[in-house]
Amino acid sequence: PSQRRPTIRDVARRAKVSKSLVSMVTRGENGVSPVSRTAILKAIDDLGYRPNLMARSLVQRRTRILGVTISDLRNPFFGTVVSGIQDRARELEYQVLFNTGDRDPALEEAAIESLLQLRVDGLILASPRVDEAVVARAAAAVPVVVLNRDTSDDATDSVTNDNVRGARLAVEHLAGLGHRRIAFI
Repeated sequence: PSQRRPTIRDVARRAKVSKSLVSMVTRGENGVSPVSRTAILKAIDDLGYRPNLMARSLVQRRTRILGVTISDLRNPFFGTVVSGIQDRARELEYQVLFNTGDRDPALEEAAIESLLQLRVDGLILASPRVDEAVVARAAAAVPVVVLNRDTSDDATDSVTNDNVRGARLAVEHLAGLGHRRIAFI
């Protein structure tokens, strides 16, 4: 059987400091003496303590977690998208939870709902296949950004490609190189 998980109180008791001081150290805040910080970090290491992010999110009323649904994990386009989301989230000190509906609108709706139940601070929907009403309901709960699909909902932001301009630039470039028989696949 697993042992009881150490709590912030256990760390404070071991380091002979207050819970609030332990909390400051685990959040990376300044204002803690080097002696206390060292004692707290040693107690954390000795006990194998991990901060309870769920408890912290209840107090702060935010999770610092972004939910991302990706409609099609097999599409190589999303590798770069996922990488960009992860990089920027890390810079902003957010964690990212990825989910998929595997190209099925009903499964995608369930994935969105599960992320909302986990109390994510915002959602990114990458090429969603769900109805606009599902997106609007999600946007009523948290900020939502839709990628690769226009949205008519004023509460939702969207980021899309300008495919017409991109195609025009590609053809102009190839024509400028002297090509006359150009195919688009």
